[in-house]
Amino acid sequence: MRVVFLSVLRIGLPVSLGGWLTAGLLLTAADLPDMMLSVLALLPLLTGCLLSGCAAARARRSAGLLTGICTALLLTALWYMAGCILRGRLCAPAPFPAAVLCGCAGGIRGVNLRAPLPKKRLKPLRYLRTRSKMLPLLLHTPSKDDTKAGNSTKVV
Repeated sequence: MRVVFLSVLRIGLPVSLGGWLTAGLLLTAADLPDMMLSVLALLPLLTGCLLSGCAAARARRSAGLLTGICTALLLTALWYMAGCILRGRLCAPAPFPAAVLCGCAGGIRGVNLRAPLPKKRLKPLRYLRTRSKMLPLLLHTPSKDDTKAGNSTKVV
């Protein structure tokens, strides 16, 4: 459940909020018909459900359908509560079935994604071992007493 909650917070909410801000800019910049308002209001929620379901299922690597349903329910519930608070009254969540379907599709897609390849190490371990042996020699600065006695260390 923690993975579901984190994917909704990290991916679902920002994606849907960014989509709604973009839709608002489109509506103010272009003279779109009223029919486009419902489409532009629905697409960001569906995109957020799809991407958060995909991310949560990829992190869990199992139960993609259930994970997608949970992420869609949580994201829709959060936006529904925010809408009720802003409006001051209750309203019926119309895009609920479409959001659940998109969450399920994202969950199935997330489980079936390939695992990422492991990262390669930057430097081999041998290099680090020789570097750690040479470090005291590199940091040593000869003092005046060492140079007078002829005990200066040379790094080759």
